[in-house]
Amino acid sequence: MNKDPYLKKFILYCRKKFDNLAAVVICGSYGLDYFNKKESDYDIIIIFKDKVQKGKSSIKKIFKRIDLHYFCTLNYLSKRGGAEHWASYMALTKTGKILYKTEEYDKFLEKFRKKGPLEKTNISALKKKMRYEKNVLNRLRKFKALKWAFLSIRKRLSLLNYTKNRKKIWEFKKVLLKNRNFFTKKELDFLKELERKVKTRKSNFRDYDKKTSLEILSKIDKELLSTYKTKYL
Repeated sequence: MNKDPYLKKFILYCRKKFDNLAAVVICGSYGLDYFNKKESDYDIIIIFKDKVQKGKSSIKKIFKRIDLHYFCTLNYLSKRGGAEHWASYMALTKTGKILYKTEEYDKFLEKFRKKGPLEKTNISALKKKMRYEKNVLNRLRKFKALKWAFLSIRKRLSLLNYTKNRKKIWEFKKVLLKNRNFFTKKELDFLKELERKVKTRKSNFRDYDKKTSLEILSKIDKELLSTYKTKYL
């Protein structure tokens, strides 16, 4: 972050604009080794100590490359601990990078890390999230579809691994290795190629690629729900 003038300017703006700021966290491609300085958006979480302040629309006007994932309070995030919020849980506890923080955020994060993400899972909400992500993938094209497919599969695999083993692994290669017996060789090769395409920002996401991605997502979903019901219900 110290070498990124755009982020420096953004953090300075936030610190001057908001007197109730608890933390600013960057997630997404920036922390996952496929950030492109010219093309990637900055996936940002802005967190307030208590009341959310005005200024969200101003950020969107001034900082065109900032993609706000959350603009919320510490209390709001503390309630999002179920499996249906696995991506945000991992972003805050493992994969995200803290750009700015306060003592209040340190205390929040210490408690948040100790949460059991599975015990508070709402199965109906989790199923709804699964359907939503597959419906979005159906609508997207080219690189947007490729990125959405990869992120959805990576998140599901990480959650499946945690559901089975209580191990928090987000790195795609590691979590793929842990679940290698779950996939056919053809599926494994496809997933490895999917990651390579995302990192090199390829746009050749064919109908076959989308169909295969949706099939893999459905396969993981079925195993995930079955494992969760067996172990936690």
